[in-house]
Amino acid sequence: MTNNCRRLQPICYTSDDRTLVDALRKGHVDAAATLYDRYAVHVRKVIVRVMGMDQDLPDLINEVFYQALKSTDAIEDGSRLQAWITRVAIHVVRGCIRKRQRKKWLLFRPEREPRTAGPKAGANEESLEMVRWVRDVLDLMPADEQIVFALRYFEEMKIVELAEACGISRSSAKRRLIRSEKRFRKIAEKYPALRQRLDLSAKWRRR
Repeated sequence: MTNNCRRLQPICYTSDDRTLVDALRKGHVDAAATLYDRYAVHVRKVIVRVMGMDQDLPDLINEVFYQALKSTDAIEDGSRLQAWITRVAIHVVRGCIRKRQRKKWLLFRPEREPRTAGPKAGANEESLEMVRWVRDVLDLMPADEQIVFALRYFEEMKIVELAEACGISRSSAKRRLIRSEKRFRKIAEKYPALRQRLDLSAKWRRR
């Protein structure tokens, strides 16, 4: 009977995040696997929102959980585990973007030429092309601005959520978002079809 109880013991911390955090800190058997099962989909979504369907997506997801498991002592509130692991994911994404941008600079790679729409693009193809143009623009923005812009407009985070995810104050999040919007609009001028689409919106129309 005692052995059976020990086998069933891991079930005790799967019900809520507080007990899961406690189990992680104690090195409880299967706690790491439970964390992954619970939040892998969320972490993947956050990374894709910022970076698109990146070729290194599996490695980035694994890196997030590796960093998370190394720093469980930094979790201040176990009930907000999702918000905390979101912040870890943003940290990993920021590092990846900055590393790639430094590499491009060192290799003196020229900026990619703005793409033009195909002559026979259908409705779905046009939408996909628009997404690619937006991703092109984001790739040319500083990492922090790229992140807040993507989280705001793709993940639809509120300012308070942006601030928490990026580990900054609300006022800093607002200022960073404003800078990112201005830079996005400026770079988008290089893409005629994207510029025209933005001009149809009161928010993005050139002033």
